[in-house]
Amino acid sequence: MIITAVYQCSEEPKDSPLKFNIYSSKKTSNTTEIRGNFTFGIPFDDSLIGEYRIVAAAIYQCADEPKNLPLKANLYLSKKSSNTTEVRGNCSLKIPFDDSLTGEYKMIITAVYQCSKEKKNLPLKFNIYSSKKSSNTTEIRGNFTFEIPFDDSLIFDVNVASWSLTGGWKPNSLVYVTKNACSKLKSILGNSWYSLIKAVNSPTTNCPIPKGIYISSGYDTTLFNDNNFPKVYFYGKYKYVEKIKNQNNKVVGCIAAELSIVRPWELTL
Repeated sequence: MIITAVYQCSEEPKDSPLKFNIYSSKKTSNTTEIRGNFTFGIPFDDSLIGEYRIVAAAIYQCADEPKNLPLKANLYLSKKSSNTTEVRGNCSLKIPFDDSLTGEYKMIITAVYQCSKEKKNLPLKFNIYSSKKSSNTTEIRGNFTFEIPFDDSLIFDVNVASWSLTGGWKPNSLVYVTKNACSKLKSILGNSWYSLIKAVNSPTTNCPIPKGIYISSGYDTTLFNDNNFPKVYFYGKYKYVEKIKNQNNKVVGCIAAELSIVRPWELTL
């Protein structure tokens, strides 16, 4: 910055309690100094505020952004009189306008079912469904029928789709593929692994889970929130598809779930 002039405000009273009796003085061709004094009749501290007004010269949509954004401010300025300018138009909100679109959350699972696009006779069968026990409780019922052990020789392949604002599922919101399927799933589920394994009467909580039929008479889906998932995520509606594959990349089991990611105090999205 090159400061060329400093002076008192001509439009304000001369007897203000905070007086800035200063002026700019040219010392050399390259140096300008501020001289004078500050006369403070009151302390200059954080209790002070300044009166102000805002004069808007223009309001318009951002030209560099897409026109179909979920939060649209279709606004413009209209001159009503020489002293009055109005904001006109509308705000179109397809999503809530709040403090954040991400944050801490809880999962609300609304549906659990077998993958419709996979064979019915896979060696790892998830014959389960969601059942409404009460207005606030949804349970998973049915059975896991494992004709092969669920172990770390298998591949864990997850694809999460998000619900599009125009309708329909949009895949690849989250993609996670890893070896050691059993150990990885146990790690991700955290404490909910143990409550789920207990609910289906598995003979062990460790990997591998042996061949067998594991029946659930009712597992509360809210227990899935006691997990090791990321603690902050995008709020929205999602479809979770979990495929279990063998070393030849052949699907041996598949399960799908629909859920909402909501704020911890919300009951629905």
